[in-house]
Amino acid sequence: MILRLKHIAMLSVILALASRTAFAQQTISIIIPPMNTPPTGAQLTGKIVWHDLFTRDVFTAREFYTKLFGWSYQTYRSGAKTYTLLTHKGKSMAGIVELEPGNQNENQWISYISVIDVQQAFAHVTGNGGKVLLSPRMFHQQGDLAIFTDPEGAAFGVLNSMSGDPEDVMAQPNEWIWADLLVRDPLSTARFYQGIADYTIEDDTRSPEVNDYFLHSKGFARAGVVPLPATDILPNWLPYIRVEDILMSTMKVTQLGGSTIIEPNPTLFGGKLAIVADPTGAVFGIVQFKQ
Repeated sequence: MILRLKHIAMLSVILALASRTAFAQQTISIIIPPMNTPPTGAQLTGKIVWHDLFTRDVFTAREFYTKLFGWSYQTYRSGAKTYTLLTHKGKSMAGIVELEPGNQNENQWISYISVIDVQQAFAHVTGNGGKVLLSPRMFHQQGDLAIFTDPEGAAFGVLNSMSGDPEDVMAQPNEWIWADLLVRDPLSTARFYQGIADYTIEDDTRSPEVNDYFLHSKGFARAGVVPLPATDILPNWLPYIRVEDILMSTMKVTQLGGSTIIEPNPTLFGGKLAIVADPTGAVFGIVQFKQ
């Protein structure tokens, strides 16, 4: 499954919601279940394997996503800190992390790339123009992780999971299915990510535009890298969730207090794709896809 999102003027609205400033150096000292039970034993370097929502309003975000996608949740605590684990049919989907008081970042989703060595990723980022938002550390039952920005300021995470990576199977409705990285210089940025996960960079030969790329690893396209449609917007990762009915889903987003930034239209993935924001302003994509 490969999605393309490009040359959309309203995309400036999306990325204006994202912030380039660093997350507070906060530690989630909370014991939560492993990402995969039972362990998969898979090491799918370069695959996007996890998502965390960083937000100031955990309750509002939790209610939105559980009602929109039918996800369940469990809250884990350690002192004043909490971590909300979102699941779907017994499968771990994502986490919600509360931004600490005084943190000025926008509420946003962070996508994590599977890596073999988090410290090696740290060295690559710091030596090649990126920045460290959350330094490498180990979380009980989860594994090693860190959060960085690439040289253009797009935030992303890396993770070496103790329980292995999710297998390469088609995402089901209400599961994560794709991600696009929107940047000013796609080729240069794609080369930066090769140092993170040893990607192969491939042209999007279906596109009439130049400078559209895929990041490939282990035989699969893992993400798209595409140009920003304007110079006054911020680079960012945009993850997508598969839905059964795009029109019903966008209607439900609004009913639950979110907003639709780009409505479904025939010129964008055949009218089966929309860009939305939850009630706290965190942006993501939804797509209706039939195998």
